[in-house]
Amino acid sequence: MRRASGFGLLILIGAMAPIGAVSRASAQAGKIVFLVRHAEKSAEPAGDPALTDEGCLRAEALAAALEDAGIDHVITTQLRRTVDTAALVVKNGNLDPEIVAVRGGIDDHIRSVADAVRSRPDGEAILVVGHSNTIPAIVGELGGSKFPDLKDDEYATIFIVVLSDAKGPRTIRLTFGAPEESAR
Repeated sequence: MRRASGFGLLILIGAMAPIGAVSRASAQAGKIVFLVRHAEKSAEPAGDPALTDEGCLRAEALAAALEDAGIDHVITTQLRRTVDTAALVVKNGNLDPEIVAVRGGIDDHIRSVADAVRSRPDGEAILVVGHSNTIPAIVGELGGSKFPDLKDDEYATIFIVVLSDAKGPRTIRLTFGAPEESAR
């Protein structure tokens, strides 16, 4: 039987313990970054839709999952669906979210978000809310594991990247809230 140690143990703990417990223990050595795609969105208006009722419930589940994480900073895009997904975390933490607008190419946006994360002080817990095609790429840009874009119906995934100088970036992938239709 293989014994869990180091990173494997952190994943095991992360899967079983509240997310906040992982956050506080890990952030002491560097930063911990929680990255999620915006919650379920309406079809209209096409350019900047609001969250659906299901999306609002997922945003509540995100706030509950991160309740004990001690989120110090929130980064979103300018789009309503990302802002609304983070709204309860922002409100509960009495935070002013940082807006990193989607402008120019996607690669520029990904680098801008990663730079915004890196500019934050050590010891912080940071929430990044983005999109299906940016969140996995931001994880990689931060030095975390490489993942493909999220599926169109994938909203329950949360990536946790632990940034520390001592051991380098570590990545944890979990889910929160209700499972998506394709997972039921």
